[in-house]
Amino acid sequence: MKRAALKVRHKFAADSLSDHMAYLRVFQAWQRARAEGYDRSFCERNFVSSATMEMIHGMRFVHHPAELTYKIMDTE
Repeated sequence: MKRAALKVRHKFAADSLSDHMAYLRVFQAWQRARAEGYDRSFCERNFVSSATMEMIHGMRFVHHPAELTYKIMDTE
């Protein structure tokens, strides 16, 4: 299983060999999988925590600058 997880990690890191780029690509791929309704199987196949992806998704949209601007303008 460890070998399979490393293979997935290298797939998402691609030529960059950067963990940050791998994380970004995993999140983007998860978003596509979520939009198409297979996010749970995506997480299982790619050794990713579904709960973590949901948490990141929630944090991303809570702190999105456009949303913050909208909230500020809405309170004035």
